[in-house]
Amino acid sequence: MIQFLKKIILFLLMLIGASFLAAWTIPSLIPVIENAAGRALSYEVLMRAYIGLGFFLIVVTVAAIILWRKHLLWWRYALLTLGGALVITFFVFIFDQKWSLTEEYSWIRYPSGGALFAAALILFWAAKKQLLEFRQKMAFWLLGAGLFFAGADELFLIHEFIGSRLQKLFKLPDFTTDLITAGYGLIGLAVLIFIFQTLRRLPSTPRLRIFFQLYFFGIFLFILATGFDSIDGLLFNWLRQFTDMLALRGYEFSDAWYIIWQPKEFLNGWEEILECTAAIIFAFGAYLMLVKESWFIEEKAPLNKKIILTIGILMAGGIIISSAFTWRLKTDTPLFGTERVTKIASLAQGLFHADDLDFNPNWGVVAANESESKRRNSNTSPGVFTYRNGIFARLPDSNYILRDIDSVFVNEKSIYVSNGAQGKIFIYSCDKKLVCNWSTVPIKENFPKHPEALTVDEKGTITVMDESVGSIFQIKKDGDVTVEKPDYPLFKAPEGVIWHPALKKFLITDDTTGMIFQYTPSEPLEIFADKNDGLRYPEDIAIGPNGEVVVSDNGRREIVIFNLQGRVLQRLRFRPLFRDLQGITVDNWGNLFIITADAFGSASFIPSVLWKIEGIF
Repeated sequence: MIQFLKKIILFLLMLIGASFLAAWTIPSLIPVIENAAGRALSYEVLMRAYIGLGFFLIVVTVAAIILWRKHLLWWRYALLTLGGALVITFFVFIFDQKWSLTEEYSWIRYPSGGALFAAALILFWAAKKQLLEFRQKMAFWLLGAGLFFAGADELFLIHEFIGSRLQKLFKLPDFTTDLITAGYGLIGLAVLIFIFQTLRRLPSTPRLRIFFQLYFFGIFLFILATGFDSIDGLLFNWLRQFTDMLALRGYEFSDAWYIIWQPKEFLNGWEEILECTAAIIFAFGAYLMLVKESWFIEEKAPLNKKIILTIGILMAGGIIISSAFTWRLKTDTPLFGTERVTKIASLAQGLFHADDLDFNPNWGVVAANESESKRRNSNTSPGVFTYRNGIFARLPDSNYILRDIDSVFVNEKSIYVSNGAQGKIFIYSCDKKLVCNWSTVPIKENFPKHPEALTVDEKGTITVMDESVGSIFQIKKDGDVTVEKPDYPLFKAPEGVIWHPALKKFLITDDTTGMIFQYTPSEPLEIFADKNDGLRYPEDIAIGPNGEVVVSDNGRREIVIFNLQGRVLQRLRFRPLFRDLQGITVDNWGNLFIITADAFGSASFIPSVLWKIEGIF
């Protein structure tokens, strides 16, 4: 048992070391791979590459142990099961493009469920074929029944259904639904103890020892996977507070944070891989109960301490190297390029999750900042910030009427902001005595329920998008509202809007279909650019000093600059850590400003950053 526990500990060290090494390696290779591919890699591709590389490093380490000590029977069987899981994972990575690996609907549930069903059926057959006592047969039947239920749970998402029902019934926080998987781990441990106590009275044969070791190993992986699933939400909430603390102290995050420090992503990915591996181990272990005794050869030598020491030194060295990379204190630029970039503001200046930007020389750069209600121990609050003459400041909101600001538009006299959650539009303006305050646009018939992106013309007419209904609203100064729902199949979720004075049309982005439309009221939509131009999820839109159309595309981590004919002039690609590109604007001197985050909405743990990029125009 002591020798086997050493093997379990060694495997756990392999897992930790491989995770850190992969997290260090993948970000280092991203610029090379993306330049060769000519496009940005999606987060899902990078996540699969990270987990795949980590898993491959574990398999290679096990193979190295076998080559060093040829008589280690346990490690040979471990290599077979791990190698089989790696092959299955490879095919899932290649062919399952619909679902994220971190989702329960990923294709990997099919081989996992199939292996669990196979293990159950083989154990049922073994109980019938082997000459066992009644209690021992019942142990095999019980173990088989447990594996059969685990297979059904994997395929039909039983515990997810139970967890969601309990959450709705008792109104629990989202992360508490994950805790139900901890019960699965405890049940698995209890079943394992019962099986061990029942079957240990069988004659001690090499076959039975390997069977026990494989099943102990499988249960260990299963408990580890359920542990990952149970703590990812708690770890994520703790991590956001931890990164807030670092951000408040001016810490610059490096790319390795992008992978290893997103527990809701990488822990769920590892969970699916480990569950699949455990299922294959269960099936293989059950199969060994039916094969000939000649398959089993006693180990001729115990695990050499030199192997453990060498592996430990390699893994520890890798962790130290990768940790140094992860905790690097200075990042040259958020871009893959040589452009001059300046960090203007982040959490320390009060930003939490800023969605939109606009510019007017009377106000400077104006940022819409969402609420920080989901983030504790933070100095942020909802509101509007301005950046002018090197000063970043919050506009006063004495009546505290602003909540979860989505979009902003600014002209010489006023600032307009929308709040989709409240269904309101607010105006900030000053009277003749230069007393400034916020007021609400009166809500009349046909007013948008969830107003978001907006722009205002010289007559005071507000053109605003409501992506919840896929419609365009125009609110005149007297309060009259007209609604138009374009009859175009790819106009689904209008995200950004701006008036282009040279084209004399509105330009509207759609962040679900990858389109940029030209819009004239009461006329059919025209296409300005689409996915054939390399767009994926165009977010915000701005106008350059010479009429260029400037778009933030968070699907490609790029700023894309078009000419008036819709031809791409330039692309500025951001590092993976800044994958969520939001608001964008250009000032009168051709400086480009953009808001970035590391992920979308509640998945983000690094607060928004406002950047200034010079020398583009």
